[in-house]
Amino acid sequence: MITGRVVDKETKKPIDSFQVVPGIRSSETHMNWVENGAVDGRDGDYRVRRTHDYFAHLIRVEANGYAAATSRDIKSGEGNVTVDFELERAPDVAAVVLTADGKPAAGAKVALGMAGSQISVKNGDIDDGSTYAARMDTDDAGRFRFPSKGGPFQVVVTHPAGYAHFDSATGPTPEMMRLTPWARVEGTFRVGEEPALGVSITLDTNTLHSYGEDVPSIFTHHDVTTGADGRFAFERVVPGGGRIGRRITFMVNEGATEVTSAASIPAAFPAGLTTRIDLGGDGRPVTGRLEPPAVAEFRWSHAVVRLNREVGRLTEPAGIAGDAAKRAAWRADWLKSDAGRAWLTANAALQRFDESSPSFTATVDRDGTFRIDDVPPGEYVLTARIDDRARGGSAKRRVSVPDDGSREPLDLGLLAFEEP
Repeated sequence: MITGRVVDKETKKPIDSFQVVPGIRSSETHMNWVENGAVDGRDGDYRVRRTHDYFAHLIRVEANGYAAATSRDIKSGEGNVTVDFELERAPDVAAVVLTADGKPAAGAKVALGMAGSQISVKNGDIDDGSTYAARMDTDDAGRFRFPSKGGPFQVVVTHPAGYAHFDSATGPTPEMMRLTPWARVEGTFRVGEEPALGVSITLDTNTLHSYGEDVPSIFTHHDVTTGADGRFAFERVVPGGGRIGRRITFMVNEGATEVTSAASIPAAFPAGLTTRIDLGGDGRPVTGRLEPPAVAEFRWSHAVVRLNREVGRLTEPAGIAGDAAKRAAWRADWLKSDAGRAWLTANAALQRFDESSPSFTATVDRDGTFRIDDVPPGEYVLTARIDDRARGGSAKRRVSVPDDGSREPLDLGLLAFEEP
């Protein structure tokens, strides 16, 4: 049991009402705040029961008008522990959320996360089942208010009219947060010339993302299933650049759940607009068979075949021999030269080509065969790998898909694995 007193640091009077948020440290380097496990404290007293053993426990005390305070690490074997807090006055994290046309965004979902928190946004809506951060909804005037967290934080807001994201590292909390309208994406999914019903389509953007030791983890997921005639629509997409394509599910132990292929197509998703993207229906299939690897046991369900545009790689000059610091200094000087600047320009062009090109993934049948549908003409590199406990090596081959209008499969024949 963890108990204690919570008082105002200046007046020493007990805080009338506050919350105690438990934290779990699972290792020396990793911890999580359990926001949905917060308990109320009143009249300066609190009591938190520890129900499981962990590397360490922490608690964070929050009260309106005060900066949050965090305890030391409390080991599971310490028994009953008393931790008292003296809270310092601090402004709350508060703002008014407005739609793009200036109206109050009533009922918007708001999540406030800090290091050790997680915010998950699924199809344009904060997913409470996968979000471990402070949560509330805006009132009729679009207002929200959280007690100060006493450290860096980020705020995510979702609403039918759009989303907002604020990072305290950029400055003080604004009085008003204006929503950015969602993008919308619609289209049709085909395999060859046939529309496909009941296929999972996924869309990824990097606009709303955060990950690292000292920041909250923020993830977005956009997933829909095709309906009649292969049609699909994403109604609330975080605007920006990203990729869209069929989702292939891999289980940790079982591997791929189906034998299929998927293309990942780069695209832009502008705010407030509907973008039409039709997937599949062009190009031709690329087929082949993988030779069983020279290992005692393996499962084809753990094999993955990838097909990517062949992108040239520019090699830097060898530079000078010597220690790493001297080589780094030489490289910095060389990149300022005419030759170095030309290399940077050419390399950037190759990177843009890579980022703007489709990529393909395929799973493998029990006899080692695979089929990648709807591959447009071009030069590619195919790689195959078995991601299993028995490391069976990898296979690699250059593939040229001719621009001859054929829809017939391009058969690569047998591909052998090289030793790992």
